[in-house]
Amino acid sequence: MPARRMPSGTESRDPTRVRHAILAVAAYRGFVEAIPGTSAAFVAESFALDEPALARVMAWVALASAGAVFLGRLFDVRGRRPVLVACVGAVPALALATAVSPSLAGYLAAQIPLFALVTAILAGAGVVIAETIPDARRAAALAHVGLADAVGGGLAILAMPIAAELPGTWRWLWWLAVIPVAGLGALRRAVPETPHFERRDALVGLKAIFASHRGRALHLVGALTLIQVAFGGLLFWPYYHAVEEAALSPALASAVVIVGGGVSLIGWVVGGRLAERIGRRLTAFVGTLGSVAAGAAYYLAGEESSAFALCGAYALFLGTNALALLATQTATLELFPTEVRASAATAYAALAASGAFAAQLAAAALATPLGGLSAAVAALGLLAVPGVLWFALALPETRGGSLGGGASTEAGR
Repeated sequence: MPARRMPSGTESRDPTRVRHAILAVAAYRGFVEAIPGTSAAFVAESFALDEPALARVMAWVALASAGAVFLGRLFDVRGRRPVLVACVGAVPALALATAVSPSLAGYLAAQIPLFALVTAILAGAGVVIAETIPDARRAAALAHVGLADAVGGGLAILAMPIAAELPGTWRWLWWLAVIPVAGLGALRRAVPETPHFERRDALVGLKAIFASHRGRALHLVGALTLIQVAFGGLLFWPYYHAVEEAALSPALASAVVIVGGGVSLIGWVVGGRLAERIGRRLTAFVGTLGSVAAGAAYYLAGEESSAFALCGAYALFLGTNALALLATQTATLELFPTEVRASAATAYAALAASGAFAAQLAAAALATPLGGLSAAVAALGLLAVPGVLWFALALPETRGGSLGGGASTEAGR
């Protein structure tokens, strides 16, 4: 066993301070991740892209997030704290590169590594919280991370109509994403290494861990692939749909997404409580079915639909989607031992990215035969139903369990 590293004088062991720092990271990450989808219509105008071309561009941006798998392994080998701080510190530089990109090639060159980083940041933040908070409050604490992430995304949507009136439009959001570099030192001081990582068994190999967890890993990958392809499209295009298909003004579209998103935040709170009361699997099932139905209602609404109806459908979609995401994310962290927990978390995020990639390519292919991008996104959402059935029936319930100390004590669970 490796010697336990004690926190230095520059690191905090105050759980409240750690939690606040991680919530700030999640909010920043949510802001950055929301920018491409929120600004998609303006990016398309800047680079003269039609709908299929725009979908393909966003697909490649989404696929880049799969690179987070490598960073996930670094979380497990080098530590949660140093890798998380490094990832957060690199995002402002790439945001700046995006803001000044003169061409589509430059835009993609900055976005591809950036989205690998923001994907890894969400996974790393979740692992830090899961390994810091007591077992009985784990789902509720992870719900707060999801809530902060959603609030950050809402801020990007709130800023878009203001940026739309300025020269450069979407580029202003990326300038805003540069500012938090000033808080990097505070993050480094606030977040220590987690006790679980310090107690890990560094001698346990990946092959041995996979051998004892192979069945659950394969079931999880299969189920999440279907779920993430479905959610990849539903979560990416709401602002675009409101502007292009429902014919709302940018300001009114922002109001729909902001108000609906604000109301939906209660889904994270409800999801945290449900996951602790009825379990991860049933919460995921209820949330997924509700999300698919409400998402279809939103994306199939046309110009005849009122902004109020769109707002209600969007709020219900995001609220139930929060239940599904929270339950599946929490279960993923709990299904695997400390030595590969961050790798599992980033693999979850990478599946979401790969699902988004597949969803964008499928949407680009289906947009013409189905009569538009929104109809294609709604149709793809149906894939989540068999996915969540697979998740609920093939994987064990993890509610009430302990994260444990490492693979040596968890093998065979």
